[in-house]
Amino acid sequence: MRKEISDLPEAQQEAVLNCFKASKICGTRGRRYSLKWIYQCQLMRIKSPALYDHIRRHNILPLPCRETLDKYMKNLKSEYGFQDALFEVFKMKTQDWDEKLRHGTTDHDRRC
Repeated sequence: MRKEISDLPEAQQEAVLNCFKASKICGTRGRRYSLKWIYQCQLMRIKSPALYDHIRRHNILPLPCRETLDKYMKNLKSEYGFQDALFEVFKMKTQDWDEKLRHGTTDHDRRC
């Protein structure tokens, strides 16, 4: 299955994989979501709660309920400074970047 969707962008791959996982379970209870998918769902809900509810209500995508998202939010530390999870997300997002791009430099940026 991963081979067929390997040409899609990473976020779309995650959505498709969660759709396939949801199709194997009858009903909405008992679904298990990847952490990446939970973060994407959180962002969708923050950007447009009404659209999130519409997509979930009409089963367009397998989205977790608000209570599930709230449980994940409660597990995040709400303190000053950077959270460890933030650095993990940065690490995931930049792992396939080349060294120069990760450090914010490219060859044409050099001023010699």
